[in-house]
Amino acid sequence: MDLNTLLHQVDPENIYRHVLRLEGVRHPIETPDKLAAAADYIEAEMSACGLAVRRQEVRVEGWDGLFWNVEGRLGPEDEPAAVLINHYDTVWNTPGANDNAVSVAATLEAARALAQLPSPPAVAFVSATLEE
Repeated sequence: MDLNTLLHQVDPENIYRHVLRLEGVRHPIETPDKLAAAADYIEAEMSACGLAVRRQEVRVEGWDGLFWNVEGRLGPEDEPAAVLINHYDTVWNTPGANDNAVSVAATLEAARALAQLPSPPAVAFVSATLEE
C-alpha cells in the first residue's frame, strides 16, 4: 500500500460534512437522543463504506439508559487488526466539534479511503461512548 496514494483518497469535504453532522452536545444526561443519533449516524456511515459493523452494548450501574460502542471492521476477520478509536460523546456544555467530532470524522474518512483499496488491511474502527 502506497501511503501517498492513500492520502490522495482522503476527501476533506467528507471530514467537514461529518463534523457538521455530528457537531453539538452529545451527552448521556443532557441530550441522550443526540448521543443515540450520533451512534446511528456512525453505524450508517461505516456500513455505507462496506465495513462489517456491530454495536457493543454499554450499561452503567444504577442507570436505566442504554448506550453503544460502534465498531466497523475492514479486512480479513481472521487476522489481527490495527485499531482506530475515538469517542463520540461530549461534556454537557460543549459544542463537541473539537471534542470529539473531528476524530470521529477523521476515522470515518479513513475507513472510507481504506475500504476502497483492492485488498484492504485488517482494521477495526471503534467509536466509543461515555468517555467523558
